[in-house]
Amino acid sequence: MKNVEKFFGPSVVELEIQIPAEGKNNFIYCSLRNNKRKKAPDYEIDDDNFNIKNFGEATNKLVPGEKYLVSFFPKIDKTVSPKNCLIFLSIKNSLLPGAEGLLRVLQLGKEKMPKGMYLNFLVKKENMWKDSQSLRRFPRLYIHLDGEAKISLGYYDCELTQLNLLVSIVKI
Repeated sequence: MKNVEKFFGPSVVELEIQIPAEGKNNFIYCSLRNNKRKKAPDYEIDDDNFNIKNFGEATNKLVPGEKYLVSFFPKIDKTVSPKNCLIFLSIKNSLLPGAEGLLRVLQLGKEKMPKGMYLNFLVKKENMWKDSQSLRRFPRLYIHLDGEAKISLGYYDCELTQLNLLVSIVKI
């Protein structure tokens, strides 16, 4: 199992976030409902399928008041399988909060996040949404060099073979 670590480099950026104690328990619902295909001040959603129905379930939820370490790992080998990505995140004790994690990290740490690369926010395979062709999809984020952020969907069985950063969120 530890062999998968050789496929990834050290984290290129690490940031600490704290989920606001006050605030809505339904943060993801409010975020997705209010920004369907609209350009919000912080981001633009690039796919109508990024919605509460398809991405409301995370492997683990982020807890209000808790602190988390967010790390961005580059893949060294372009042939890393999606399964090995999830094994790597498991070794790192990543919580896999999916869309909620993406939206929270964007909200609380956008200025410190890597730019010019896709940031992949995975969940367990069984929690991934399947599109009309039964392809598993996961939320990802691209922050342009000018700071503009776009949320889109990656293909679990395809795009994880490209050079992207794998996002790990660990409770501190």
